[in-house]
Amino acid sequence: MNAAVNNVVGFHNKSVHSTITSFLEYKGDRSINTQKAYEKDIKLFFMYARGKELPLLEESDLNFSPEDVIKYRNHLRRLKKKSSDEAKYKNKSINRMIDSLRSLYDFLERCKYDVDKSAFALDDLPENDSEEIGYLTLEELEQMVELAKTLPNGLQKSLLIELGWKTSIRMDALLSITWKDFKKVKDDIWLVRAVDKGNEVREMPITDEFYNRILILKGDASLTDRVFQMGSTTVFETVETLKKLIGITEDRRVSFHSVRKFLIDLMVEYGDLKAAMAQSGHKNIQTLWNHYAKKQKDYEAMAGIMIERRYNEAALEEVSKEELLAIIKADGLVKNRVLMTLARGNRG
Repeated sequence: MNAAVNNVVGFHNKSVHSTITSFLEYKGDRSINTQKAYEKDIKLFFMYARGKELPLLEESDLNFSPEDVIKYRNHLRRLKKKSSDEAKYKNKSINRMIDSLRSLYDFLERCKYDVDKSAFALDDLPENDSEEIGYLTLEELEQMVELAKTLPNGLQKSLLIELGWKTSIRMDALLSITWKDFKKVKDDIWLVRAVDKGNEVREMPITDEFYNRILILKGDASLTDRVFQMGSTTVFETVETLKKLIGITEDRRVSFHSVRKFLIDLMVEYGDLKAAMAQSGHKNIQTLWNHYAKKQKDYEAMAGIMIERRYNEAALEEVSKEELLAIIKADGLVKNRVLMTLARGNRG
């Protein structure tokens, strides 16, 4: 009888600290490192905003306006490393820290606290920190998709990466999609609907085969449940882990945004800016040019070099089919261009 009474008291003895603890334990179900990262982000915020440790928080400490959150984010951006003028946090780390708080406030709202979670719904800071975002090859992307399956909750992580590079939808938008955001438009084509940057609704196609692989994740989930049960902190850590496994060094500046921009870069290199705009969601070609086209480094293909060189096309006649196939397969970009050209030729 006493045990039953204690259980009832325990369920009703709600406090801010106990709720945050439950949230962190929930995040720790899949990864203790994820739990620690969320706890660090949350502690840092409340110490800055309220000057309190988590056990001392009261419900009145939970109310913030968008302006408050922006001020906090600007504070993080101004912080410098000790004995250095270098920023303490990169933009992608700050985005992750704000996302941790956004996830917490979503949980607090579901726990019936009177909070405004929209205060934390800020547009992400540009993650390239004014430098070029790292480029991934097709082979590296395929390695990421396969290696992700070996990690905890690996199937979700693998499918998220694959959906990211095939749709070029931003990470936060992908993490927010629900099962009702998939719509079949043809026998072999589905559209995935996502609310992307600037509240813009994007609909990107995927194959029926790919949708059915994603559908494996659904289980007993309802249509309004999120497809990917993870936050940006988990995605950030996953990409960092995969980079180490593959051997991608930090100086290459690879992030999840590199996954998103793979096909956009490919369309630009292929010379199809219309397809690149459709893939990226950019409405202004100048924006597309600023972010992608102007960053090409293929000096061999630039006009000033090409005009000085004369290539003997007759040499193609002397190459065997096997040699030509070997040349094509050895260069991922050339292979993709050939395959896309063949695919377009088969549309009619």
